[in-house]
Amino acid sequence: PYEFNQTDLEASLSFLEKHLFQIGDDPRKKPPSYETIRYMVAEIHYGGRITDDKDRRLFGTYAEKFLSETVLDRKYEFYPGYSVPCRDSKSDARENDLVLFRDHIARFPDFESPEIFGLHSNADLTFRNNESREVLDTALDIQPKEASGAAGMSREDVVKQTAGDMLTQLPDGFDRDFARESVSPTQPLNIFLLQEIDRLQRVISRARSTLQDLQ
Repeated sequence: PYEFNQTDLEASLSFLEKHLFQIGDDPRKKPPSYETIRYMVAEIHYGGRITDDKDRRLFGTYAEKFLSETVLDRKYEFYPGYSVPCRDSKSDARENDLVLFRDHIARFPDFESPEIFGLHSNADLTFRNNESREVLDTALDIQPKEASGAAGMSREDVVKQTAGDMLTQLPDGFDRDFARESVSPTQPLNIFLLQEIDRLQRVISRARSTLQDLQ
């Protein structure tokens, strides 16, 4: 229900970058304030969209686990097999960082286990069942359906007939030249009237073309 977007991520990354820049090049002298980082990410950037108290507490729990000093440990894993790629301490070849990350990501499985996100393994079964049901329901919904009434009209026939009835009731388009000649173009209300006629003309034309396409 919460519309998290790319802007939230960019705001969090921008804050983290500025925070690391302020502490200097040697984090051992002045370590990052993980409490500040957690507050800004979980309570401001992302948490500002959360309205439910339980969801806010859950998001705070995620922040406590993943936005902490423990994630910097070379042996740390978010889940078995999901570690953070680390550059060899003996090598300072930063140009190889992109290759390192790509190779590390390529080793991840194609389908993630729900346990990575703290969910039970049965959550994947529920997701697959819902996904399959949605696909089948969509396939059935787009199939032609025969009506059981006395008229014996299918759904497509009903749509076609309704579109035809609406076309007959649709008014003709305005004669733009006649409208301009009938009023004085210098009066403010007449200028507004001509603008509204142009807008209404576009609506009528769009409605007529749509109804013709449905037939």
